[in-house]
Amino acid sequence: QLVAGNQNWSTNVQGVDVDFPAIRLWTMKYGSFFGDQDVRGAAKTIVLGASVANTLFGEGVDPTGQIIRVKNQPFTVVGVLNPKGQSSTGQDQDDTALAPYTTIMKKVSGNQNIQGISLSTASADDVNDATERVKQMLRERHKIGPGAEDDFTARTLEDMAATRTEM
Repeated sequence: QLVAGNQNWSTNVQGVDVDFPAIRLWTMKYGSFFGDQDVRGAAKTIVLGASVANTLFGEGVDPTGQIIRVKNQPFTVVGVLNPKGQSSTGQDQDDTALAPYTTIMKKVSGNQNIQGISLSTASADDVNDATERVKQMLRERHKIGPGAEDDFTARTLEDMAATRTEM
């Protein structure tokens, strides 16, 4: 639940790192994305998707510098993402709010485990190699021995598209 003044909006607040805009090829409409210092310090900074910003503050209003509440905690809006519209599954991509993952883990959710990792590659030809390297790294860090089942799921966009086609 996000609260700004007398406006309320329910959305998913995601904890992300500073590379999120580059990975998702998402540019800023207002303000800027939070930085390394915000992540290191678990700062209460937040970037809003266009739908959230429009609902809380009105169309065409730059809310940079405004305070909103996330689970009753004050966060400073540092930017608004350019609109992306609906995803291929029909989900409103602009109905989102992003804060440093350290902030979400330490001050909002209390969850100390990373729930997901998003990556991008410079070329589509590099996807399978990058996926295998990440899987190997996770197996090592999770101390999963040879032949044992993974305790995580790794999916590429191609995998997700194939699943949708099957459905």
